Amino acid sequence: MKMNSDVERGFKNIIKGVSDARPVLQCVHFEKGCAIATDSHRAFRVRKLVPEELALDLNLAKFTFPKVNYPNMDAFFNREPLTKFEMTVPLLRDALPAIKALIPGFSDVINLEIKDDSLMIRVESNKRYMNQTLQLGLTNFEGENLKMSCKHKYLLNGIQAITGGDFYGNVQFKFGTNLQPFVITRDNLDYLITPVRVFSD
Repeated sequence: MKMNSDVERGFKNIIKGVSDARPVLQCVHFEKGCAIATDSHRAFRVRKLVPEELALDLNLAKFTFPKVNYPNMDAFFNREPLTKFEMTVPLLRDALPAIKALIPGFSDVINLEIKDDSLMIRVESNKRYMNQTLQLGLTNFEGENLKMSCKHKYLLNGIQAITGGDFYGNVQFKFGTNLQPFVITRDNLDYLITPVRVFSD
């Protein structure tokens, strides 16, 4: 069982923040041809990676194969989206340095606004006392305009995991409500991110 470096990096980025008190979430779970890792706030799934009959859990922190009751994430990935759109892989890869350069406040939260033909990523930085906005064009928009917030590093890691490797093709973003997890997907790769509830004054 061999994973390419981009996939392995995607799993490790999720698992490295999990404490020893939650050994189940230190595992990559293999079942029905899929491999998945989650820290309960985000999840990375690779479909058609391993044989269908393979069923096991690999603890990446300790490199053991424990018997655990891994959480079922299917319902979160398979929820019918209310809003969806696409971006090209080259566009997202070119935007990665700009997304990485955004400097959120102490809470590491960024704001997303989806509106017709664009995705706006906004940051209110308490370090620079200024707002930053990155606007990206999108295609095949369906659904309602939407505003939500999420962790900056989760969005950055998700885009890196989904666009790693190939330089071509499209990436699809699928959203429910502004409080439901959203999914970034391409080919057999799915990255799920739980939004952050932000309370305004």
